[in-house]
Amino acid sequence: MSSCIVCLKIGDKYSSDYVNNLYYMTRRYTDLPFICFTNDPYGILPEIERHAILPYACEKYWPAWNKIELFGRKELEKYEKKIFFDLDVIIHDNIDPIFQNFMFIFF
Repeated sequence: MSSCIVCLKIGDKYSSDYVNNLYYMTRRYTDLPFICFTNDPYGILPEIERHAILPYACEKYWPAWNKIELFGRKELEKYEKKIFFDLDVIIHDNIDPIFQNFMFIFF
């Protein structure tokens, strides 16, 4: 089974430190590929797989639309299961059991 961890960094609400910290938290418990979709890769660790994504023009809804766009991204097609974490999530235990019953999960 092929699985990955996904995050989204759009705009300047969260700095690249949030992406890097989320990466470090996941590395404590799993070695799954970690992928970040962003419109600004500056400061994101080089070991994190990064892909460009443009923010939607409608500021009222763009964060949600960018998350929905992830369902159709070609970069994720090779993974059977994906887990999406918001950048402000704190991981304090093994996340591998989450992949047993779900295909795409948002936290």
